Amino acid sequence: MTFNPDAITAWNVGQNLRVGGPRPAKLVIDNGAWSVGGNLNIQGKQITPGNYSESEVVVDGGTLDITSAVNIAGAGALTYKSHHASNTTYTISGGSSTKFTFPPPPYLVTASAGRMTFENIVHANSATFNVGGGTGDGAPGGTVTFKGNSSARDAEFWNQSGIGGDSLRISNPVVVAGTGGRVIFQDNSYAYAAHFRNDGVAAHGASDSGGSTYFRNNSDAFGAVFDNYGSTLQSYSGAIPAPGGRTAFFDSARAGSARFNNYPGQGMGSLGAGVTVFSGNSTA
Repeated sequence: MTFNPDAITAWNVGQNLRVGGPRPAKLVIDNGAWSVGGNLNIQGKQITPGNYSESEVVVDGGTLDITSAVNIAGAGALTYKSHHASNTTYTISGGSSTKFTFPPPPYLVTASAGRMTFENIVHANSATFNVGGGTGDGAPGGTVTFKGNSSARDAEFWNQSGIGGDSLRISNPVVVAGTGGRVIFQDNSYAYAAHFRNDGVAAHGASDSGGSTYFRNNSDAFGAVFDNYGSTLQSYSGAIPAPGGRTAFFDSARAGSARFNNYPGQGMGSLGAGVTVFSGNSTA
């Protein structure tokens, strides 16, 4: 559905607005003003196990103001192209991996995560973003991506770690975490004065199972603050790592005058400290 303001110049939704869920949907706000007095809920539709059809809201030419919370889950997506984020709380949920044993051999079915994107010159303002990790081996985490010249402004980001769940392992650890929640800066986007919390994982998991913030291309951390927390796994087996949260720079990305706080792993035997990593032509 595309909102056409030729007939209506303002659209006021006094209660909650759901896009998708029982069936996939796409709402494009290409002009005019939308106001949602309750929650905005965006969720894709599962067609078959592991196969989702995406539901999406795109703000491209109009405006979207949300009074209460925004919840994005299960192949739901929200893209801001022409209007800044509302100063509210956005929850971008991670996906999941579920083990099935019939018909044999055992296999995992993966459910999609939510995602959010900022493009052009739009900003996250002073919003709060809870970016969830995936549950189970290989499960995707939620993502927030900044493109073009967009910025995080003064927002708060909590990138949660992956959560322990199903795997196909037959020896310990059989409980394995999915991918952590992630914020990605691309092109010439920048973090400005935002605050990022990247959590360490509380279960065994791959190297990307901690919460993370990535800077690619010519993006810039500017004056943001990053808290990279260590793993909280209480008993480390050594078979699969238990990584901490991380902030990573690639390509020609820059750290600017940002501040990085890297904390040690907190669990007994847990070696996964929070880290800040530079590679390629990135600079501190």
